[in-house]
Amino acid sequence: MRPMKSLCGAAALMMPLAAQADVFDHFNSALAALPASAFETETPAQFVNFHALSMIFQTTDFTPDMAGRAMLGLDLPVVQVLAATDPDAFAAQTGVLPSELNFVTGYGARPDQAVIWGGERNLPGDIEARLPILGFAPVAGQHDTFVNGPLGEMNLGAMDPGNPWVGPMGEASLVRVTPFAVYQASSTAALSAATLTPSAYDTAAGLALSQLFAIGGGYVAQVLLFSPAFGQTVGAGHVPAYLGGALADLQTEQGPVTLLALAYADCDLAQQALSAPWPAAFGDGLQSVIAQTEPACLAVTRIGQPDGAMARNSAFEAAYGAILMRDFAPIAVQAN
Repeated sequence: MRPMKSLCGAAALMMPLAAQADVFDHFNSALAALPASAFETETPAQFVNFHALSMIFQTTDFTPDMAGRAMLGLDLPVVQVLAATDPDAFAAQTGVLPSELNFVTGYGARPDQAVIWGGERNLPGDIEARLPILGFAPVAGQHDTFVNGPLGEMNLGAMDPGNPWVGPMGEASLVRVTPFAVYQASSTAALSAATLTPSAYDTAAGLALSQLFAIGGGYVAQVLLFSPAFGQTVGAGHVPAYLGGALADLQTEQGPVTLLALAYADCDLAQQALSAPWPAAFGDGLQSVIAQTEPACLAVTRIGQPDGAMARNSAFEAAYGAILMRDFAPIAVQAN
């Protein structure tokens, strides 16, 4: 691994793409919608930036290539439906076109999974107006929360690959509409957990990561957010416990870039984290840096893929695959 000099901020990590600023802001909006426990629980959170994907692939429709790139969202109903249907059919089921959906972020896992939809200012209201037509009814005593059947029960007759409001076995959804986002949950517990305050943005890890991606110039296509508790489950421990971490897939003018960022309160600990071994498959193309953000230090590793590819980020796929196999030393936390 080739070390780089410490930086104040992280602007040198990515090349500018002349993108609109709000393409970056969607990640911060997702952090603000997620609870602080996203950096505490053993289950990672997924963020998929539809606006960035539309800029990368130069289309407002959600294409199969975009679905292939957005691999973090493949277990989220909204991404599954977008990949399998056309824009008009999606609008009929949701009240909004795919182009009006800026991002989606997933929190937790079934049977307690929440999916947060973020879009333009009118998106929550448009979705809420459509819910009664789709069989949703208000939850007693909660003017902003709706349900379309008994929660947690299989309903094979309701199974529909074109309907994002039912689970894989036809399970019902609980939906809460807020002024800035729409929360879809598979259980009351999942909705309660996802809407707790403070938010992930208000944590030291969230604030530091928001600066890393906001300062950079690449399109942030997708991000896996995880906690030190999750890091304890991923192979033999190599790094000191961090405040929170992110594995990000970005697109620059030269091609895809993968960033791994671990947030620490102490820059010496962040430096120790950079010594963790990476799988041999990643070769010598790794760069490491300490990004001095506020209020935390970030241990950042960058893997560039300078081939101009759009449809795939092979380094990100390899890193995420190793994480799924519980064999990824760069985020594996040392035992206490």
